[in-house]
Amino acid sequence: AKALDPRRAPMPQPLPPKENALFKLIVKHYETKQYKKGMKASDAVLKKFPDHGETLAMRGLILNCMERKVEAYEFVKKGLAKDIRSHVCWHVFGLVHRSDRDYKESVKCYRNALRIEPDNMQILRDLSLLQVQLRDRVGYLETRHSLLKLKPALRLNWLGLAVANHLLGRHERATNVLGAYENTLEGSTEPESAYERSEMALYKMELLRDGRKHAEALEALAKSEKVIVDKTAVREVRAELNLALENYSAAASEYRRLIDLNPEEHGYHAGLQAALLEQALPPPTLSNKPGAKSPYGASTTRRPVYTGLNPAQRSLLLSAYGELRTAHPRASAPRRIPLDVIDASTNEGAMRFDDAFSGYVIPMLRKGVPSLFADIRPLYEQPAKAARIGAIFDRWGSALANNGTLEGNRATPGGDGGSGAELPSTTMWVQFLLAQHLDKHGKHEEALAAVDKAIAHTPTLVELYVFKGRVYKHAGDPAEAASWVEHARSLDGADRYLNTKATRYLLRADKPEEATAVIGLFTKDGPERESNLFDMQCMWYECEAGEALRRLGRVGKALKKLLAVDKHFVDIVEDQFDFHTYCLRKMTLRSYVQLLRMEEHVWAHPFYIRAACGAVEMFLELHDAHSVAHAEKLSDVNASGDAALDVAERKKAASKARKLAARAAEEKTKKEMEEKEALVKADKEGGKKKEKQQPKGDGEKREVDDDPEGIKLEASDTPLVEASRLLATLQIHSADVLETQLLACAVYGRRGKFLLALRALRRARALSADTDPLVHRATVRLFAAVDAAAAGVQGAAAAAAAAEPMPAVTRAVLGAQRGEIVAFGGKPVSLPTFNDEFKKRRAGESAAAATAAAEMCAFLEPARAAQAAAELAKCPLGADACTLADAVCAHKVLTSKPFATAALSAAAELARRAASERFTLSAYFRNAVGAASS
Repeated sequence: AKALDPRRAPMPQPLPPKENALFKLIVKHYETKQYKKGMKASDAVLKKFPDHGETLAMRGLILNCMERKVEAYEFVKKGLAKDIRSHVCWHVFGLVHRSDRDYKESVKCYRNALRIEPDNMQILRDLSLLQVQLRDRVGYLETRHSLLKLKPALRLNWLGLAVANHLLGRHERATNVLGAYENTLEGSTEPESAYERSEMALYKMELLRDGRKHAEALEALAKSEKVIVDKTAVREVRAELNLALENYSAAASEYRRLIDLNPEEHGYHAGLQAALLEQALPPPTLSNKPGAKSPYGASTTRRPVYTGLNPAQRSLLLSAYGELRTAHPRASAPRRIPLDVIDASTNEGAMRFDDAFSGYVIPMLRKGVPSLFADIRPLYEQPAKAARIGAIFDRWGSALANNGTLEGNRATPGGDGGSGAELPSTTMWVQFLLAQHLDKHGKHEEALAAVDKAIAHTPTLVELYVFKGRVYKHAGDPAEAASWVEHARSLDGADRYLNTKATRYLLRADKPEEATAVIGLFTKDGPERESNLFDMQCMWYECEAGEALRRLGRVGKALKKLLAVDKHFVDIVEDQFDFHTYCLRKMTLRSYVQLLRMEEHVWAHPFYIRAACGAVEMFLELHDAHSVAHAEKLSDVNASGDAALDVAERKKAASKARKLAARAAEEKTKKEMEEKEALVKADKEGGKKKEKQQPKGDGEKREVDDDPEGIKLEASDTPLVEASRLLATLQIHSADVLETQLLACAVYGRRGKFLLALRALRRARALSADTDPLVHRATVRLFAAVDAAAAGVQGAAAAAAAAEPMPAVTRAVLGAQRGEIVAFGGKPVSLPTFNDEFKKRRAGESAAAATAAAEMCAFLEPARAAQAAAELAKCPLGADACTLADAVCAHKVLTSKPFATAALSAAAELARRAASERFTLSAYFRNAVGAASS
């Protein structure tokens, strides 16, 4: 489309009046979705004028709507060839590309159409939608300006131009555009709703705030307050503007009024604290960690940080919350927040914390709030408070055992005969809270004993069985955990939450079929159960199912599940297309801009990161398996037929074989990509697609999956191609995630792109310490691959496929960086020495570090595998040095191929230590000990 110049082609002959009327009828039938009538009308025109380009193009557009893609493209291209100077043909070609989500090609077609018909409103509107979808902000601004010049009386065009300037950061121009639009309304008799006036005023406030003109925004808010319908939003904006202008007393007063409206809104409390402390507002976040930020966080999700407060600041906040508790005695937030503020590291603070904690928790216990521990769990991040909570629970247990009360506090009316004893249910909730406390500290046997007492007291409370399953999960017995959560679900089959929990635990116990049956109780019956979950975009299920199937070795099916999450995010991005016109028409400008900003960060969502990283890891495993098989085959061939070749000839033959293999792989990949694009553009001919569709419940059509088990996906010869596609998205949107950079280092290393791998390694070292075990592994593997590639070695050990000799510049850069990274005491060292120094520094304090050192020792020097295994068997298993996952990883490394039979006794010793010293309830180590003894 780009190479054609429509203006130089000859003009076609126009249709006679009768056929021209038929052509207009074709357009009308297309717009009203009467496709069969449109086809019949096009037949009538083409019967007399078979070379009329616009009719051919419209016929192709109708065929495209009838899902006959191949014919559609043929007719549209034929029509364009017959009438290249027709803006209708170019517009239709763009519409067909847009239906296939090929937006860049569609934009090219629209631009060609505008070169012929520059003032066509419909083409300009369609082009603007694609430009904002692709975030071509400059082009979107130009198109919106053209639309406004052509039709200045249309409000949509003014709003579109304002939003275009806003997206480009031209806040003042956007404000001026809105002001000019309002000037055009003076003297107008057209009615304007109160909501539209309100939204316009609030959007102008947002523009001024984004432009850092807080004083002007506050002044405009005072002028527009009467027309704004959302009075709560007025107070929120006024409070934030006063805070930004450092009018702290005014901001505090406004936040107090907001708290009076809703004392449970933590966003208001964050604002009040910022005003009292004369600080800026904390960023919005969805993270549980204070001070973290997230693109999805709303203003109500701000989490203040209290660790850096001095005594005067803490006293000020506690005094303020004392007043709030008096003003709002029934609200929980004014009683909960002081628990975060109090410093329990001093004697006075510890006593104050004990009183505040008891005053907050005891009423909750008497009321019976199952989520109480989730509410107080953040307090455990501070060791002093965690210790105080444990002491309080011990006192409560003794008090209940001695006199049936909590620390001498009189129970609420309704106790046992008015004697002041607590209600029996309170005793059960205390036991439940104590069990959760013990589980938090890793005391799983004691936690199980405590929860068993609570179950014996009240055997019908489902939360107790769910928590018992959680204890077994933390202790390392997923099968037992799943059985208890499934028992809880059986007590209330109509509870969707329990159904979800049971499904999740069954998947973690590697029982995907049972999990599918359980979650199917809340989906449509029949064979489309999993398709229904896909339609509902149930990503948590697909992530858990993919990971479970991966553990079971069903790689193809696991990849299908994880790649389904990728498809969901593609759909989420595409779904915003419908809002580009709707939001401007409905005047929801603030929500529209927020939507656009959120969509720009949607690929950084935890679900996508989790699924994409898992898929990339599996593609790497498939590539490594293929590399090992290829290396073994090549070794057999060399041993049988090439024994007479000398070293130089052998290297030459291997180099030639690599080049041929790389060329064949490239051609195959190119062919597969072309076939894939052809399938996207033309999904089978004519009625073949209809035969391969099944009806959804809502009457739509769903294509039948040709590879439901992922067999073709698992058998792919080019797994690195798909891994690179997912990795490219991760690097753009999740570059600050350590796992992204480690995977990038692994993928680029296997592709022989060592400079890109080095860049990823340097970014990983910037995100985490160079003593991180994961970073250490990546460092050793990368430079070992570089050494192997430089020496002309290819195979699984090198983990790289360098088809061409390494350029001198690349070799120089890698050498310089190696001297900086693989060094000790400021001097370059060899990789084995580098690994030994890492082991000396970190192996004694971390089981993960000891595992990494042992694994890399066997990787670099197979002769030392037995020694490394014996040292790893003695790795630390303390609570501060080792988690269950670390211990399992260490044992799996000892039983992996690099150690072979040299580590059998070491693996048995590690399993015995883990099962007896630390992870006594772990099913993994229990089975490992049993296997070793047998």
